[in-house]
Amino acid sequence: MSEAGAAAREVLVGALSSHVAAASGPTPDLLTQLLIRLRKPAGDDDSLVHSLVAFAGVDDDRRAELTNIVGVAARELAPDDVPPVRGAAAEAWRALVVTADRLHGSGAYALGRPAFVTDRLLGLLVEESRAERPSDLGGRRATSAPGDVLAALAVSRQLATAMNDALPFKVVPTYDALYEYDPPGGRVRTHVDSRDFEIVFHLLLEQPSPAGEEAKSVLVVHRPLESEPSRLRLRVGEAVVLRGRGTIHSWEPLGREETRTLVAVGFTRKT
Repeated sequence: MSEAGAAAREVLVGALSSHVAAASGPTPDLLTQLLIRLRKPAGDDDSLVHSLVAFAGVDDDRRAELTNIVGVAARELAPDDVPPVRGAAAEAWRALVVTADRLHGSGAYALGRPAFVTDRLLGLLVEESRAERPSDLGGRRATSAPGDVLAALAVSRQLATAMNDALPFKVVPTYDALYEYDPPGGRVRTHVDSRDFEIVFHLLLEQPSPAGEEAKSVLVVHRPLESEPSRLRLRVGEAVVLRGRGTIHSWEPLGREETRTLVAVGFTRKT
């Protein structure tokens, strides 16, 4: 193994070590096993990506937990949502991006405003999201369960068709759907999505901003073969399909007078 590869392993071990005794986050036993694995001398062909994917194995629960660990490590390496660009930390970062892709596949597909998102449907979703909105958002993203309108959209044929047209494989709904609310200055940090949202349909419902400024919700996506992250801008009524479980991503911070309301609908591969 090269010096660069060994140094990248050390960076990843350092990023994860503080989480072993944490009350929340990755399963401590599995994380401890991974750290032991990473500290062992590796062969010439045993890249960091290979070690991580091999450690995940084929068990679904174990792969899910390793994916959670990848998300934790990504956040540690990009605490301000800006990944390292040089040295061992950059090598470790690239390994995390590739590993998430190998485990679940990655990508984001901008849909613009889908034809089925009529003014009437958009208005009904906005009205329902306001009714379901938590009374106190605090300083971070909050969510609420769907009402009848979002629940119907989540299982609609029009949405399923749009998803299958956008992706290179067939998907089916998981029946998981949420309204997501971001407060003024809200920041959704670098992460991978939960197991229930392996593939997610996001629709921007509202993003009020100061008068004279066009509101644009920016999704930042890290792809395996790209040295720079992709920035997808959504306007109200526009949507994106995100392979959220296998894509390390974040949402750019909102302005001090901006808020945002999104729809999130979960899908998974059709078996």
